[in-house]
Amino acid sequence: MKVGDYRLIPKGTEIWSISLQERVIFTKDQVVKITNTIHGNDDSFFGILQLQLYMHMIPTLIDKTHGEISTSLSVTEKYKLPNSTPFIESLK
Repeated sequence: MKVGDYRLIPKGTEIWSISLQERVIFTKDQVVKITNTIHGNDDSFFGILQLQLYMHMIPTLIDKTHGEISTSLSVTEKYKLPNSTPFIESLK
């Protein structure tokens, strides 16, 4: 885990919302970008929720407003931004 990595938080996962100052349970999958790690703790991190957009058929992630959270690495999965290459190739 390092700052700048993206992680997928599955629906039904409980996280700590910094802005709301309370625990929140997601009703759908969410993507988070790791912004800070905790020294001496390899499992917990802080991050900002991401909103996935498709601008001109190119997938991109942007920060959600008031989306800073804290959670455990063990409840997340690796996430890789979808590639637009198969779609672009299909247009040729």
